[in-house]
Amino acid sequence: MKKEEMKISDLYSLENTMAKELLEQFTYPWEVLAHIGDFVERLGETLPKDEYANPAEGIWIHKSAHIAPTAGIIAPDAFLSATSVTGYSGGGKKMISAYETAGRTAFDSLAMPLPYAHSQTHKHLPEMTIAAGLARPPVFQPIVGSFRCGMLVTVPLDLGLLGTTKETVHSVWAKHYAGSPVVRPVEFESLLEDGALRLDAMAEHDGMKIAVSGGPHRVLLTALYDNLGKGSSGAALECLNLMTDSNPARGLSLS
Repeated sequence: MKKEEMKISDLYSLENTMAKELLEQFTYPWEVLAHIGDFVERLGETLPKDEYANPAEGIWIHKSAHIAPTAGIIAPDAFLSATSVTGYSGGGKKMISAYETAGRTAFDSLAMPLPYAHSQTHKHLPEMTIAAGLARPPVFQPIVGSFRCGMLVTVPLDLGLLGTTKETVHSVWAKHYAGSPVVRPVEFESLLEDGALRLDAMAEHDGMKIAVSGGPHRVLLTALYDNLGKGSSGAALECLNLMTDSNPARGLSLS
């Protein structure tokens, strides 16, 4: 698609979206991305409190919305943990500059994975809790890797405690994401290259691949995507498409 064919006025109908005032200020969808956060903050303060819940700062959910309880596999009071390993580009200009400075050696501190957010107050914990329908936040360990783009998130599950099977977990995902052009359940082995899992395999793409690995007693839920794609700007564009009642995949780079 040529650039001149990607104007907001040609791609979207703005009459049925709360974002009309924002979108009318720009020509192309990507010009809107940097302004969505501030717009949501302003919009949220104007939403009627009898219609929208405000469970955490910067988060509003219509009271008619129901978050799927993972087909009953995980109870709201479950104790969960998650680990993410992400490319350094997610840290902004300062971090990118530090990682890409000439003269670095294989033995400096940035050459190894760097865990952070040890206080368990990571800014994404509230939305992780709400989106998963949990009664308490998971224990979350984010890690920055010495690669530019890519992201791997894993969630361990004890199948005995949950009273379920690996096959059931996989089938729930397959049913929920059937036909989705953005999130694709795959066999874990298909993510491996020469037996290894490349964390940058989805770099420069806006989709996500998810898989279940493990045995009959314990499994790992794995999500592989680009921290700047599905993890950031790609997700923002997908949300913009949903806000304007458009094809969710429009404008996305999907592998």
